[in-house]
Amino acid sequence: MDVHSECTWHSCEFCDKKFLLQGDLNSHLRVHGGVKPYVCNECRVYFWTAGELKRHQFYKHDGKGRYFCGFCCREFYYKSEVKKHLPHCTAL
Repeated sequence: MDVHSECTWHSCEFCDKKFLLQGDLNSHLRVHGGVKPYVCNECRVYFWTAGELKRHQFYKHDGKGRYFCGFCCREFYYKSEVKKHLPHCTAL
């Protein structure tokens, strides 16, 4: 039997999303319930998953992974934020 066949997917009862793992569906269901059980102990921001909290703490509080605009030197926590900023950079 194919591991990725349609019968092995776990479907969300609220939307069309499907997940291979039951744990991923359980995490997703928090979005529909509005439950953010993971909280940063430094700034009290809440997150849906432990992974989001860990990524937040790493970039926001550990001082690692900082990114800068090469034109205006503005600092960003995520590389994707620099990419979004570039079309609007006033130093260009």
